[in-house]
Amino acid sequence: MDFIYPKSMPKRYKVTMVLHTLFVLASGHLIAKTPLASDASAERLKAQSAKDAEDYLSCRKSTVLALRQAKDKVAAKRHAQAALLECRDLYPGVVALSGCKKVALTAHQADPAKLKAALTECQAQYRKLAYDPRNPIPLQLLKGEPLFAGIGLSAERLMAGRAAALGNFDCAPLARDLSGQSQPEYMLFGNEPRHFAGLSAPSGQDLKKLLRLKPAPKGVKERYFDSAFLGRFYQVKNSQFAAYFPSSFCFYAAKLGPLFASLKVYYLVDRPREAALPYFAAAFYNETAKVPSVDELATSFAATLGPEYKTLVGKRGVVFVAAGPIAEFDSEGDPLNLCRTPRSHHLVGVVKPHSGSKRAEVLILSNIDNLCNYGDRLAAHALKQGG
Repeated sequence: MDFIYPKSMPKRYKVTMVLHTLFVLASGHLIAKTPLASDASAERLKAQSAKDAEDYLSCRKSTVLALRQAKDKVAAKRHAQAALLECRDLYPGVVALSGCKKVALTAHQADPAKLKAALTECQAQYRKLAYDPRNPIPLQLLKGEPLFAGIGLSAERLMAGRAAALGNFDCAPLARDLSGQSQPEYMLFGNEPRHFAGLSAPSGQDLKKLLRLKPAPKGVKERYFDSAFLGRFYQVKNSQFAAYFPSSFCFYAAKLGPLFASLKVYYLVDRPREAALPYFAAAFYNETAKVPSVDELATSFAATLGPEYKTLVGKRGVVFVAAGPIAEFDSEGDPLNLCRTPRSHHLVGVVKPHSGSKRAEVLILSNIDNLCNYGDRLAAHALKQGG
């Protein structure tokens, strides 16, 4: 393994990076060399853990190399801090396993029996965070942060100059949308602009001017306005319009197993910065797979997220999972204005049935914090540039 670090990096930090690298590599091989189960899932997890360890170190290495080569060290340091957080978010299982192993070795180095038991517990923690194709709810929480199919749904992705892949996810659709080769989608949760920072005061006409709204092209059936700053405005009820933000997706490119037709993570698109912010994850079930009913799945979904999460039945049998009441819905029955103050929603789940049945078709987990923060950022830019 080639260790690359800036020449100006303190010696203590260089040593820390080397030790961290060795711990991560050892953690990957710890799983890879230890029997975990008697079926094919053991082999899959062995191969995946070793690959994830290598990929995580490659992610960190490329970040440090970029810092070393940058001319503007102050800006590069800020970028590197964000990039390292992204590496941790993309490979949370590796980070958790290496940290667990380090604690175990420190605490039980003199007692082989206790060390073996502690390392076995580390393996169990890793398995809980890894993607399990037999689990109909492919998500977990790690210190309150959501994970989906083995990757985090919190940190921003810095896509400039990188391959169109994030962990086990193929991000070619996202890369095309970021580059302008294709158009993003506007979907899921809408918010009136007054719920974003600084946009509560302007009147209707002033707000329309500020956001530089343009009507949909002639011949388009849907009624909407495009904003130069705040996404796309759709009519949600009567004369009420709400903003929906541009998004695109990455799809799980490794073996899915029999339960799922596809796994996707949708990102809020930031073209000027060539960045993407996790918005929501969606698990689409195979029509022929044995999947729990919508009610059963929603109940388990709520239990996974925590005791404060409850279920709420909406239109057409859709079940929402949230930690607080959902006050408003649009004309299609989707939650509206989740970014209203006070912002009580952090994560919101959705379980949608097949039409006219109780069988689950798709499970969704949305990061509302990211959605609202993204809206605040666009609103700030609109106030700065659109006046």
